[in-house]
Amino acid sequence: MKAEIKAVVFKTPRLVETKDFYSKKLGLKIVEHSSYHFVIDVAGLRLLFIKSKEVEIEMYISRGVTGRLNDVDIQKDVNGIKIIAYDIGT
Repeated sequence: MKAEIKAVVFKTPRLVETKDFYSKKLGLKIVEHSSYHFVIDVAGLRLLFIKSKEVEIEMYISRGVTGRLNDVDIQKDVNGIKIIAYDIGT
């Protein structure tokens, strides 16, 4: 089974402005929100925005059924984006 992107997490110190940009300017529907986060769900891909002191990006990838339950691999790509890959197990 091919790897599948499940979620992208954006950590930002400007959460309110970011939420307004995505919802008001781009017209994307916010499916969940609080004072510390908001979520946009697009065709099963969750874009999660979290309040943070610094800007960071993380991508969560499911490697599918491999028989290794909870096996997690964390790497950074050439842009500094943290990639968290995990196995579903059997």
